Amino acid sequence: DRRRQFEDRRRQLDDRQRQLDQERRQLEDEERRMEDEYGR
Repeated sequence: DRRRQFEDRRRQLDDRQRQLDQERRQLEDEERRMEDEYGR
């Protein structure tokens, strides 16, 4: 069923997008922490 394939792919993309958002947030947190440590 093509629609089913389509929905599966969309779900995978959504999952990957959520993962990327999470990683980006972690990166930004680490950058902020490093700026705090070395910014003084």
